[in-house]
Amino acid sequence: MKTVAAVLSAAIVVSAGSAYACGNSMRFKAREESVVARASKAYRSGNYADAAAVAETAMKDADDLSAGDRRALLRTHGLASLKLGNFEKSVTSFMALSDETKEPFVQVKLAEARIRDALRTNQLNVTAKGVLEKLATDGLLADADGWVALAHARRLDGDSAAAIAACEDALKVHPGHPEATQVLTSLSVPKAPSKAPVKPSSKS
Repeated sequence: MKTVAAVLSAAIVVSAGSAYACGNSMRFKAREESVVARASKAYRSGNYADAAAVAETAMKDADDLSAGDRRALLRTHGLASLKLGNFEKSVTSFMALSDETKEPFVQVKLAEARIRDALRTNQLNVTAKGVLEKLATDGLLADADGWVALAHARRLDGDSAAAIAACEDALKVHPGHPEATQVLTSLSVPKAPSKAPVKPSSKS
């Protein structure tokens, strides 16, 4: 009887240990998911600095993030950094994400971040413009900010008419889009009329 009791006691200890380990694993997984959800919620609420900080910290501190969680954090970090004007960080996040997925939205955001980064020096990123032009032709540029980025690229390339068209497409996707409206207005301002030539006087 003592032997049987000892075996049962050992089994209970092992089972309890397994349950404890499983519980810890589930709690750790829940923590990861809450970090992903927290970053996403901050972004949706317009707290872009918090969203970027939470995502960046989570990616640095958690070595065993699932592939899906890592992609979600990269996406949130890239979008939040883009909103904050941290274009280099946005490019880095979307480049890492593009290595794992060829999703058109990711390609749009990567190209947009590159164009906006180049705008600081009033330079044209030809590669990024080409990506947006192709996605626009394929009907995959459904994001108003992406259309505005294309408008900027076309303007830098010297094609004001095409830039205006891109702004108009942005406004179809998002009526009243502030940046699209501003860029369209700046591109549509008529040039000052040249002064009429002075007629020679009839008097000699």
